[in-house]
Amino acid sequence: GGGGEVAACEEEIEALQKESLDLTKKVSKAKGTIASLEGQLGELEVQKQLAVDSKRFKEAGDVNATIKALTAARDAERGEMVGFNARVTALQEEIGEKRRRRQELKDRESEKQTRSIAGQVQMLKEQAGELQLLMEEEIEGNDWEAAALLQVELESIQARCSMLDDDTLQPVDDTPTPA
Repeated sequence: GGGGEVAACEEEIEALQKESLDLTKKVSKAKGTIASLEGQLGELEVQKQLAVDSKRFKEAGDVNATIKALTAARDAERGEMVGFNARVTALQEEIGEKRRRRQELKDRESEKQTRSIAGQVQMLKEQAGELQLLMEEEIEGNDWEAAALLQVELESIQARCSMLDDDTLQPVDDTPTPA
């Protein structure tokens, strides 16, 4: 039924939110790594320039190789971060869709309940109408005992109606009192 679907939706939303949170943590970590690598790259650029200015070309070459390796690592980290961000965005959209779906299911479920209650009330009102007619026939035939039993049954149905629905039958006041 709808209740199981709602629960399944809620589990999916929870799993997607967890995945989104994990990826957000990875994005944050990647940002830190990138910042650290960029700091190192800045220092290495200065070292390389000093080595070149001092004509220490072997040292400048070694520093340059390190710069290239760190630049590649930074670019790879950036690529991963972009991928994580894209996935987080996709997850947020998916979570939004699941939430809308969950709400649709809840709405449909409550609509079904309302229709079911309305159907029960309608059926009870029809029974009450039939009882009212029977009771009037018994009163016309002076069968007060049968009329009294029907009155009790009618009141019982009216009580059930009022429990199910606000728009209930009003007890009939114009019935002659049994003599």
